[in-house]
Amino acid sequence: MSNSSNNANGQQNDSNRPATTIRYGAIKATIWRNETRNGSMYSTTVTRTYKEGDGWRESHSFGPGELPTVAKVMLDAHTWVQEQMASERQEERKNQQQPRKGREPARA
Repeated sequence: MSNSSNNANGQQNDSNRPATTIRYGAIKATIWRNETRNGSMYSTTVTRTYKEGDGWRESHSFGPGELPTVAKVMLDAHTWVQEQMASERQEERKNQQQPRKGREPARA
């Protein structure tokens, strides 16, 4: 299963790519960044990859033995998102503190 799409030239669109993927064996967290007028918003999906016949498939259900790994991948996803949000806030503050180019201070 693929979460990406291709444009007319067969190239993958960046807007459909995940921000990051965290994997522990068959358990995978995919983190998506969505730009809104209020800034970046993040969402996360968790899947278990398994082989069926000659192909690979993904499931959203987990057995009892997989739950600790699901918890670990979700905790790591949470940490990654929090770090991204902190970095974005820091960059926003930095940009707000810089004087605008092309404008000189008024002279008395």
